[in-house]
Amino acid sequence: MLNEARARRLLGLVADLRHVPAQREEQLQHLLRGLLDVVGAPVALLLEDQDFRPGGRGRVTEVTDVGMDDYARRVAWPLYAQLGSAWDPAVAQMMKAGNASLAVRRQDIVTDHDWYDSGYVADLRRTIRLDHVMYSLVPGRRPAAVRVLAVNRAWGERAFNRQDLRLLRAFHEACAWLHDSPADELGGMNRPLPARLARVLTELLRAKSDKEIALTLGLSTHTVRGYVKEVYRSVGVTSRAELVVRFHGRRRSSRQS
Repeated sequence: MLNEARARRLLGLVADLRHVPAQREEQLQHLLRGLLDVVGAPVALLLEDQDFRPGGRGRVTEVTDVGMDDYARRVAWPLYAQLGSAWDPAVAQMMKAGNASLAVRRQDIVTDHDWYDSGYVADLRRTIRLDHVMYSLVPGRRPAAVRVLAVNRAWGERAFNRQDLRLLRAFHEACAWLHDSPADELGGMNRPLPARLARVLTELLRAKSDKEIALTLGLSTHTVRGYVKEVYRSVGVTSRAELVVRFHGRRRSSRQS
């Protein structure tokens, strides 16, 4: 059973913020901080993972994190881009179920021996000082895609218990709207954007700089600048300010109709 006080606190946060007229990125950050405070953990990741299927490599296409510092981002995202999310032995196990809806702790699907003996832990998680993790997955809009909410504890902290996992799942189910992408809301404005440009567009609408987008997506700043120009041409704008105005005008129109 859920701890009633913790559950009320967490789900009350979700219910209240769902109707607050704030920027989506502000909502995401506030909600994820609230989740971390309730479960007692320092780092949360909200992301979309594609090629998520038996035998797939995995490809993280959108990510919001709370609690990771710049050093951890510089280490993690280039490795994920190079090796795929299936590099994580727990993710590789979850891929066997395809893009199913599930919630699981690492220790439920990967033994301690296999976890601590893996290159993923040796090369990444030890380096950025994160250990225990629990995951909540819901199917994405595309085939072989999932939306993932992962909560991590620092190296040396206790493992997550089943109460923590139930709270994570209840939170994720209550705020499925967290995964609504700003790029999705622009669908139909022009021809659909290629995946790489849709990812950059999403980050632009989160008010991220070229450098921050490059860090998030594991790309060079030079590549991101080229993609930004392609986004402008595809959407029909010439600046970030015009892009934001176009997006928010469309959002308000769709809500009023």
